[in-house]
Amino acid sequence: MSGTLSAALLKRLLKTYVRSGALRVIDPGGHALEVGHMSPMGDGTAPTLTLRFNSWAIVRKLALNPALHLPEGYMNGEIEIEGGSIYDFLLLLKKSGKGGNK
Repeated sequence: MSGTLSAALLKRLLKTYVRSGALRVIDPGGHALEVGHMSPMGDGTAPTLTLRFNSWAIVRKLALNPALHLPEGYMNGEIEIEGGSIYDFLLLLKKSGKGGNK
């Protein structure tokens, strides 16, 4: 799978999961994925986090099974969170309605 196709999958996946807050995503090629007005993803409200993917392999794995590969990728260093912690990222998902009850 090419990097371009993987980037498209990543963008689609994250737009589904992040509806509030602000999330900037850096793909393994160093390109920022941008959608929306104030922020690449979400509605632009705090917190603003950056999710950095260090390999295309983790992007493809996330498209197949995000619940399994997100924590695995974070623990293996394939995913880095900048501007906050893993807790902040999980809180952002929860506020978006994808991480459990609001």
